[in-house]
Amino acid sequence: MAFEHQPIGIDGSTVVTAGNNVGRFAVGDQVFGSTGSRFGAYAEYIALPARYPIIHKPGDIPHLTATTIPVGGVHALHFLQLAQLQACQEIPIVSACGCIGTAAITRRITDKRVITKLARVTEADLQTLCKQIGKNSL
Repeated sequence: MAFEHQPIGIDGSTVVTAGNNVGRFAVGDQVFGSTGSRFGAYAEYIALPARYPIIHKPGDIPHLTATTIPVGGVHALHFLQLAQLQACQEIPIVSACGCIGTAAITRRITDKRVITKLARVTEADLQTLCKQIGKNSL
């Protein structure tokens, strides 16, 4: 059985080539969003229905940054809501340079909550984690 190649990726940021009867977007619009569970966002071209979670990209945000917003933002918001944090409660944000950590920091600042500590993961921390989950090394 042969499998057809399926490009990966669910987040993207690009310039629109709009089809007929599309009112939300015009040719040349800069947009970002998600393909949902469809994948294919890393392909050179992808066609998505206008009803997908796609919005206009603010001009001052680079495409690469915009690409991190859909999944990172959704997951960060989910975990922050799940934690039910109080206004001045401290929370360590591990891997703050990743898309979820960055979105969590942004959300905490937007909520006017104070960020007092950012956690840094060392190689020793990663080695310990690997051993805890049954791996011998990184």
